[in-house]
Amino acid sequence: SMYPDDGGYSIWVAEAFGEFWGFQESYWSWFSGLLDNCLYPVITYRLVEALCFPEGLGFWTAWACKSVMVILFSIPNLLLVNLVGYGLAGMFVIVMLPFFILCLNATLFNRGDPHKLMEHREQQDIDWVHLINILYWNVSGFDCISTCAGEVINPGKSLFRGLVLCLVLVLLTYLLPLSAMASVDQPHWETWKEGDFTVIAAEQVGMWLGAFVAFAGGVGNLGMHVAELFEDSWQLHGMAKCGLAPRIFEYKHAKFHTPVAAVVFSIVMMITLVSLP
Repeated sequence: SMYPDDGGYSIWVAEAFGEFWGFQESYWSWFSGLLDNCLYPVITYRLVEALCFPEGLGFWTAWACKSVMVILFSIPNLLLVNLVGYGLAGMFVIVMLPFFILCLNATLFNRGDPHKLMEHREQQDIDWVHLINILYWNVSGFDCISTCAGEVINPGKSLFRGLVLCLVLVLLTYLLPLSAMASVDQPHWETWKEGDFTVIAAEQVGMWLGAFVAFAGGVGNLGMHVAELFEDSWQLHGMAKCGLAPRIFEYKHAKFHTPVAAVVFSIVMMITLVSLP
């Protein structure tokens, strides 16, 4: 909130260490975000491909499908800024609803055994580096709101309240559903692996909830893409405003007040990148 302008940490580094390091931080941060943003349409495409085309599609057909998903996923960022905010809030409710049902299954229907939460594996070496990396990833991204600080009313209060609420929600959305599923322990928690939420939901409640979790995962991918593109495009817009990127990216749509040039350029780059393996 000390730099309530679009660009966020790009401006911070430039002010502290000069334009050279400001550009380096800005460029690599934006490009890494762009690569990250390509993952969500591709993940969704692979899910659809596995369900509808198990034998796979040709290169050009697959690339066309991924490109269409990139465009569809990116449309909210071309429209009103408030639409992105309210839309992401709605997506959060959809994503969390099946896990709320899992929590009710463990508590309201008394299917959970709290003593299960005290179980642990037999003594073994802990990969602390891997654990810390995962924990860091799970609570990272709080600096991203700085890239659009210029669009926030009263950032001194709004950003602080929003970040505190976000931290509480992040911790609860990990702690409560995992505790509920572990207390029911079906299948046994030691057998869990990446992507097993659908299996756990199906076994503990029913196939309908497993399908709901899969749908919520798709909505989550959409939300992650929208949020990442929102950050990246406003960062590029802010970089242009302070002379760290071409001035064309400073352009805002006259009606929607969105950084159209930065969004469109990011979409073009993503369409190119999703063609890679």
